[in-house]
Amino acid sequence: MMRCIVIFFMILGCAGAGCVWGAEVEVSGLVDMVHRQGAKRTTINNNLAGDSPFSDLRVKLFLDAWHSSNIGVLTEILFDESGGTVNVVRIDGAYAVFMGTPAFNLKAGKIPSPFGAWAPRTYSDKNPLIGLPLMYHYHTIARSDRAPANFDTLQTYRRIRAPGRGGGMPILYDSCWNLGVTAFGGAGKWEYNVGVGRGTPSTMRASTNDGFQVIGRVGVKPVIGLRMGVSGAYGPYLVFGTPGLPPGARLEDYKQRLFGFDLEYGYGHLLFFSEFVRNRWDSPRIQEGLTNTSWYIEWKYTFWPGLYGAVRYSGMRFDRIDDGKGGRRAWDSPARRVESGIGYHISRSARFKLVWQYNYFEGEAEEEVNLYAGQLSVSF
Repeated sequence: MMRCIVIFFMILGCAGAGCVWGAEVEVSGLVDMVHRQGAKRTTINNNLAGDSPFSDLRVKLFLDAWHSSNIGVLTEILFDESGGTVNVVRIDGAYAVFMGTPAFNLKAGKIPSPFGAWAPRTYSDKNPLIGLPLMYHYHTIARSDRAPANFDTLQTYRRIRAPGRGGGMPILYDSCWNLGVTAFGGAGKWEYNVGVGRGTPSTMRASTNDGFQVIGRVGVKPVIGLRMGVSGAYGPYLVFGTPGLPPGARLEDYKQRLFGFDLEYGYGHLLFFSEFVRNRWDSPRIQEGLTNTSWYIEWKYTFWPGLYGAVRYSGMRFDRIDDGKGGRRAWDSPARRVESGIGYHISRSARFKLVWQYNYFEGEAEEEVNLYAGQLSVSF
């Protein structure tokens, strides 16, 4: 009953806001229900707030309020019941849209990241599986609120636990959108989505410093079925109050630098997706910085109308830095994930998935995590 009450008032509030503005309001959403087996209580897929695509009940509400044919305000609200003691309700996104020409349009507000190609496919009606690639949520031991003095200090951060196995930053935090403005559009075979904003792809908390990030993607569709692009991001990631900076240094001196490449190809019943990302966090006292490489490859094959199979392999490797003992060691533990499953479209608005997810973490605390889950996703 409490779930229904919360969802009802979320919808009522969205519709009411649009009516006050005097706009044409469209309310839609996704309801995802998941049953898990195996490592049922693992937080390996959790975001920092505790929500997860594997939560028992997850509702996404979309409010599109159009004041005219080319000016609107789009809002995205999340309700997540993890099965634990805390439910998550938050506004993931709220931004104004100006639709000008095919070549030039604008978004401004709390906007989705224009980096990479995953964002449009993160929703359960687009994601052929349930989980996310590691690069889009897995928490490393690097932190935005601490400046490690050396390798040993950095390793102590492993004890600071939070959802997602580590307490630190992911490479690209798909769950939290930043304030900013982007221009997007295309011409012919080319497309772009570029902008400026607060925070960084790793953390919206970086909006507490005085810097801005520059972020974007440029893509091309050279032939039918093939789409590829390059992405980049550059901005300060440390948060206000971070201790341990060298004398005279500013938070804005230390940047997150990202470069990415994405590829999509479709032929017949087969769809292929892949992304590669190279990331570096400048570190005040670790000269090499904290650098790593992450990637995923994904296949989806439609056996016959409505029934498909999919598999995704994602990984993350960390560069070696001076360990202070005459050697060089990786600053965090490599991680790998394989997720595979089958899905069936019951109708245009409902789909069912069965998946197996395998996670493997190397290093001194070697760990394997298996997760089996079924998801019913209904759009409205």
